Amino acid sequence: EPTLRSGDIIITKNNTKAKAGDVVLFKSVTDPDKLSVKRLLYTEGKTVSKYAKGIPTQQAFISPWQLYMIGDNPFESKDSRHYGGVPRSLLQGIVFYRIYPDPG
Repeated sequence: EPTLRSGDIIITKNNTKAKAGDVVLFKSVTDPDKLSVKRLLYTEGKTVSKYAKGIPTQQAFISPWQLYMIGDNPFESKDSRHYGGVPRSLLQGIVFYRIYPDPG
């Protein structure tokens, strides 16, 4: 189940010192007019293994100044597994608070 849902309101810290595990806000890699929220899985300088049916199929190195993002709902999420590393310069902030919208 996703950590955030459409319509949730988030508050971010304008801090680009995000670490693995942080939920971050960044400019979309695929549409620079939109923002995305994903979990930061790896920071620059790490090697990422991609798997298919439990077998490693390829490895990718996260370049300096790039971040590897993944959605909390990996079966539905479009993330770094699809578009690669995200330039650190696109990072807008770290999500530190979520407000649920009023259902009424």
